[in-house]
Amino acid sequence: MVNTWGLFEDHHGRTLTAQILGSADGAQADVRQLVAKLGDSGDGRAQVLLLAMALGTLESRTPKDAWRAPSDASAAYLRFLSACGYPLGPVEQIITGEADSETVYADSVPTEPDQPDVHG
Repeated sequence: MVNTWGLFEDHHGRTLTAQILGSADGAQADVRQLVAKLGDSGDGRAQVLLLAMALGTLESRTPKDAWRAPSDASAAYLRFLSACGYPLGPVEQIITGEADSETVYADSVPTEPDQPDVHG
């Protein structure tokens, strides 16, 4: 049997989930307690908790240098966020294939003002 909690607990998934759910102190969310508080009419909130767990896990498993070798999972995650209205940054656009690293680099390097021709 696969330990699905391991996916959630690896790479600080619990901490990121707590942040997604608005934890003021960034404390790790105890999902079992959150679910226990739902009551009989908590289906909508349960879906929000599950989505927060999935997003926290995906975010925590996306390395800082994901743009160097984008994975299908990272790209799909970022496309989902974009479809929900999150504006992707230039590096995130590299991961989704909307931009290439050379262009993003060229656009991020400040250009120097025109230098006068000293050779006359």
